Amino acid sequence: MKSIKKFVAITAIVMIISILFCGCALLEDDDRNDNGKDDDRDDRVETQEDSDDDRVTVDLSDTEWLLTIDPSCMVFENGRDFRFYRDDDVRDDYYFEGTYDLYVDEDAIEFVTEDLKEYDLTEEEINRFRIHDDGTVLTFVCLVLHNESLIIDGEENVDQPYDTPYYGIWSTDDGDDTMTLVNMNTASIEEYKKK
Repeated sequence: MKSIKKFVAITAIVMIISILFCGCALLEDDDRNDNGKDDDRDDRVETQEDSDDDRVTVDLSDTEWLLTIDPSCMVFENGRDFRFYRDDDVRDDYYFEGTYDLYVDEDAIEFVTEDLKEYDLTEEEINRFRIHDDGTVLTFVCLVLHNESLIIDGEENVDQPYDTPYYGIWSTDDGDDTMTLVNMNTASIEEYKKK
């Protein structure tokens, strides 16, 4: 739980900084670390990936996830379909639906930094909260919801499909899976627990 709190705090700081500097010219990679300090975080990523440590299995197929702050529920089914219910007890109204893509670890980092580069999140920023001081590497995920429909009061409310990308950490504690995600459109932080 300590790592999730640390992740949330660092993610909030990263998002605030990203928003403040949005539109500013970024330094080239070669110029970023010219301060004479060695940053060994990248070395820790390689070391951890090469180790035989148990990795978290990340699979959303046929699962349901409850948002920890309200009764909302995200359901993943039929391969790549999702539904997001505003209330887990009301499943015939007030929901989004569509398809989703899930990227994990290096694939997620590559997708966020290359395909979602308009959000200005760099690999270095990702590794700041993904890698702990003790060298532990958390499982990084990117979840993209392709919202095709929004039903409110029984009526369709989406004229044009749109995407909602999230990035964050997938963790397992005593067999309980948790996703702590940052909505990249709103910078809000959401925590989901597997039902």
